[in-house]
Amino acid sequence: MLKFPVILLLFVYLCMDCLLGEVASERENDVCHRRLGMEDGTIQDLDITSSSVATLVGIWWPWYARLNGDFAWLPHLYLTTASWIQVDLKELKTVTGVITQGYDGPHQQYWITTYHILYLDTSLRWDIIRDEESATTFIGNTDAAGQKTNMFDRPIVTRLIRLQPATWDGLPALRMELLGCDFIGPIGPAEVASPASNSPPYADTRTGQPTSSAQASTASKNGASIGRTVAAGVATLIIKILYGSLAPSWHW
Repeated sequence: MLKFPVILLLFVYLCMDCLLGEVASERENDVCHRRLGMEDGTIQDLDITSSSVATLVGIWWPWYARLNGDFAWLPHLYLTTASWIQVDLKELKTVTGVITQGYDGPHQQYWITTYHILYLDTSLRWDIIRDEESATTFIGNTDAAGQKTNMFDRPIVTRLIRLQPATWDGLPALRMELLGCDFIGPIGPAEVASPASNSPPYADTRTGQPTSSAQASTASKNGASIGRTVAAGVATLIIKILYGSLAPSWHW
């Protein structure tokens, strides 16, 4: 006959096994694949910025890059190389994937066919999602209206994330959504797609210069990054006031 301590240990083991199985099942059932707020507006307009914008007519601003929206983001036609759109999540999030969509206007249809994903890692360094040896090239859309979902091989933990178009059909117009969940620390190797220690630093797309953790930390300490963010926010707010009211009349 089994003694009571043995039965108790067996019961605890079975309960723990069920609990772990339930957690794994929740992960598989998209608990960390929820939409982070581009489409529903949870992510605010001023938290969506870009390297450039095509025109000042009001339909290509980065805050129009919302999944299923009427408009889209489009970089300046002469600055499409190394262009990017950036989303500030306001706090650390676990990001697991992205949904992309092109611009499906009455007279023009544009979409991005491949792209890269950059992010500010926990060492305050801009890095790029990569395979073992090179940057990961994500396959984008095949038409303007359809949606393409790409899940990352490993989740990333970040506050700032960028999508950088690589190739496109017509023009690199984009609507998008980010997938993930709230981040609950501590940060572990499975939760952060950190660059390998022997991997070369990725160039900062704003300057073309290589970045390093030390440089990023210094920039953070002296407030340069904060200053740029504030300046960009103020400029965006002024632009929105001047041109936002014209946007509906420019829908192609």
